[in-house]
Amino acid sequence: MEKHLSVVAAMLLSFAGASATWAAAAGGAAAVAHPPAPQSGAGAGATSPHHPPNGQPVLPAPAVWPGSTVLLILGTFVIAAGVGVAVRLNAP
Repeated sequence: MEKHLSVVAAMLLSFAGASATWAAAAGGAAAVAHPPAPQSGAGAGATSPHHPPNGQPVLPAPAVWPGSTVLLILGTFVIAAGVGVAVRLNAP
């Protein structure tokens, strides 16, 4: 019983530490100032990488991380299935 309580206490402390870290990061991110959007007038002809002069939106460069993330998640499921089989085989 004491082992279970220590595991629960460790989990709660780790969650509390993570939430404090996230809150501090969010507070720092909120202080970043973004330039205002151009108004119809002097800034109407301004361009950005996502809105060229012709007004058509442009797709961002392709990213590799979604495929890697999917493979990582599937791999963890396969490993968890293997652990489940190993535990089941070694159960008394």
